[in-house]
Amino acid sequence: MQNEGYSAKAIKTIRDKALKEGRDFVINEDVERTSESVCFYFIGEYQGNAVVFDACLFALRVEYEMAVFALAEERVEDTFPDFDLEAEMDDEDSEAMELFDEKVAEIEENQEVTVSEYIDFDESVQYGVGLDVCLKVSEVTDDVIAKFIADFNKGTFKLDPKEYMFKMEEMGE
Repeated sequence: MQNEGYSAKAIKTIRDKALKEGRDFVINEDVERTSESVCFYFIGEYQGNAVVFDACLFALRVEYEMAVFALAEERVEDTFPDFDLEAEMDDEDSEAMELFDEKVAEIEENQEVTVSEYIDFDESVQYGVGLDVCLKVSEVTDDVIAKFIADFNKGTFKLDPKEYMFKMEEMGE
């Protein structure tokens, strides 16, 4: 089956819809938008061909939090092999959740996790080319998206190679 995101029809559809909305991209309404993440479509060039990019842009703080949580979860599983963070989050009194919170605090105190900006391409998506972008921004606004697309399409986009740490926000607040 051919990937429709490479077709002239799909490219025209996204371009026309973006133009109608007065911007260079179309928000993917199937994925919840937050202040720190948004999924969208835009037209760009990939390997010499025009293509629809199916992109998700995240604030770097989200990546940091996910990395800290993953490491803490791994450490809790040493004591509680069946630990499932999503299931346990509803039971704040569980021993496993208390241990998880301790591990998060320990990881942060020891400054064990750092993250840096990245961009990942995924050719295996069903529509266009997948693109995950993680940038050091406090909020993913329409202006941030538009600047990324403009720089990306001009070939001037540069990742910040610096490693960053963030302070975790209190869980449950």
